[in-house]
Amino acid sequence: MTDLYKPRFKTKAFALALMTGTALASAPALAETMRFVTSNTGGTFYPIGVAISQVLSENGISVSAEPGGGNSNPISVSQGDAELGFTFAPSFGMAMAGQEPFPAPLQNIRALGYTHLNYTQIAVTLESEITSIPELAGQPFASQGLSAGSSTFFRIALDAYGMTEDDMDIVVRGGPAQGANMVRDRNAVGFHATSGMPSGTFTEAFQSVPMRLLPIEDDAYATISAEYPTFAQAVIPAGTYPGLSEDVQTISTGAVILVRDDMDEELAYEIVRIIAENTARLAPMHGALTDLTPELMASVAGIPLHPGAERYYTEAGLR
Repeated sequence: MTDLYKPRFKTKAFALALMTGTALASAPALAETMRFVTSNTGGTFYPIGVAISQVLSENGISVSAEPGGGNSNPISVSQGDAELGFTFAPSFGMAMAGQEPFPAPLQNIRALGYTHLNYTQIAVTLESEITSIPELAGQPFASQGLSAGSSTFFRIALDAYGMTEDDMDIVVRGGPAQGANMVRDRNAVGFHATSGMPSGTFTEAFQSVPMRLLPIEDDAYATISAEYPTFAQAVIPAGTYPGLSEDVQTISTGAVILVRDDMDEELAYEIVRIIAENTARLAPMHGALTDLTPELMASVAGIPLHPGAERYYTEAGLR
């Protein structure tokens, strides 16, 4: 697995910024309400986590969605600071292998299943006249905080074009909502996120300022997929956001709910069962959940499932 997820960029400060201690805490006793760490409130992990938490709580498993980050959540769950977390499939593999940005291998995390696809979205203003990623060089741009998986994937996209964030003028590191505000105030030409689609933050930004999405083209995708096989080539359709008049090529990857490997098997089984049996309830709660099915949940590949999840999918004939 290490070779599959070996990053092309080297950022020791990035790994250290995530480090909250590498010793794994012993498993906590199950709290009355389980913590589900998601994303900053401007990302799609947070509202989707709220929706899933609501459905689980309605069915007898009390869960509370809280802010988090795609890179920090595996650490939080591994150390017992949260019972559930969201991350991306590539981030899960990096975490288990201890590849940067993760400071040490997290061998005690397991997946419950995919919930939706996430798309790397890089938006710039039309007035900037930027039409490609290389043209971001030297431009004021809003990036994300180090705890966010989006920050890793943005670096991966830049690297495919022979660039780093040092080639740009990064004016802020925060959530996509903060980035969108910087664009609206004309302090940045653009911002990015890897998130579900459509993203409310991007919708609001496109409504406020004429914008476009920058493509991640075939050659760049070939470079990325050679080292990160859990990425897929994807298209953001025209009309996804106000004024987006053409399809835009990008990369996508699955969103994973993760837990510790020592979560009670019956509890893990029930969490997966409740989500799988309530996809129709979840679909209207967020646009990114429209395609949620038990088949999508079970399609996890390249990362280990929790035994409770594996048992549910096997009994349901999905694996």
